[in-house]
Amino acid sequence: MKSFIYINSMSGSGFSETYFNKYLKQFVNKNFKETYVVKLPCNNENYIIDNKDNNENNCIFIVGGDGTVSMTIQNIMINSKFDNLNIPIYICPFGSGNGLAKNLNVDPYKLSLNGKKKYINSMEIQSDNLDNKLNISFLSQTWGIISDIDINTEFLRCIGDFRFYYGILKYIFLPNFYKGSLDITTIDNNDYTINGDFYLFCASNAQWISSDFKIANKANIFSKDIDILIIKEKISLSERIKLIYYLLNERIDELDFVEYFKVNKYNLKLTDTDSMIVNDGEVINSANINVKNTGKQFLFYSF
Repeated sequence: MKSFIYINSMSGSGFSETYFNKYLKQFVNKNFKETYVVKLPCNNENYIIDNKDNNENNCIFIVGGDGTVSMTIQNIMINSKFDNLNIPIYICPFGSGNGLAKNLNVDPYKLSLNGKKKYINSMEIQSDNLDNKLNISFLSQTWGIISDIDINTEFLRCIGDFRFYYGILKYIFLPNFYKGSLDITTIDNNDYTINGDFYLFCASNAQWISSDFKIANKANIFSKDIDILIIKEKISLSERIKLIYYLLNERIDELDFVEYFKVNKYNLKLTDTDSMIVNDGEVINSANINVKNTGKQFLFYSF
């Protein structure tokens, strides 16, 4: 049995390497015959895994946040030239959001190989501006207030999840409304086009987009559906305060100004150059993306 460990020391509050040295290192030494450790960022050749090792007997450990998970798996697939990744993935969540680990109920301090290994369907993101042949997401794409909170509070990473609450207060009282167009194909194969000023856009295949925020209440991380929530009205201050109350109580989908869709695919086009799309916590260098669930599955440890 071999373990492949990828550590992003820049994720979250920067405790990834401390965690590896104090906890994960002992665990893998006890349970695996061979261990390969890669510190991120790294060169392309460090992502290469031999085809003979691409099996369920081995394990990939990723120490970092949601963006690190997507980026690492994507780079392993591309550089190893795998059509399918058969090695189970064990997330050790040390980012700011850690939504994927929340959905899988992973506790990095309770390491065990006795958890269930379950398949997750990835989303594929296509855009003319994206260089990689494969652009995958395991969690969410956001635009509007969620992206503003996530990216514009990066300078407060040292305080962990509390930076998100600072961002919430800021953008409740100083809201941004962005112009764009959204084309969706629902799971019933109905097509809709939605134009206008958007306050919130969230596309997710999981209920929790971070360890603190459960937004897509009807989502199932083990299904092929993509759940989309939007607010395209210029809602008032009292409605924005109400939004946060419902968000903190995990009932955002009950609000009458929140539209909820289950889709197979969508296209999002921004016409406002001051805004940004965020995929799994990382900014996408594009104002026009096509996203679909390809049915490509990856095996994750779940508890």
